[in-house]
Amino acid sequence: MYSFQPIADMSQSHFGFYMMCVVVIFAVALTLADYFETGSFDVAAVVACMLLTLVLGLTAVVSFTDEPTKNEVVIGTLLDSTSVQREEKSGKTYTTRDYMVVKYVVPEGVVSLQARYGAVYPDRAILYKN
Repeated sequence: MYSFQPIADMSQSHFGFYMMCVVVIFAVALTLADYFETGSFDVAAVVACMLLTLVLGLTAVVSFTDEPTKNEVVIGTLLDSTSVQREEKSGKTYTTRDYMVVKYVVPEGVVSLQARYGAVYPDRAILYKN
């Protein structure tokens, strides 16, 4: 994927994971306290602990899966700028919309980027490959 601007590198925050850890520990503690008091497990409490543990696992996957952005700088040479028509569904009918497309030649081939009408695009541009 190419773009005119670099993609911001988002720092990973593990706050959600740690909050879910606290919630799961609290739920398990309440379930164990109920067990020691009554001598049997409440089915709803055990199911709630299982669901919270599942949510904790999903939170861990999201929190600790870090995919850094590359933002590799590539110089592109302007090839063409054209208007493209596409049919898009709008409600129950299809409408034709016009888009401005700028094509740049990069080492991997030709890249089409959506552009704005009236904007001037340079012959040689810095593009970011992610």
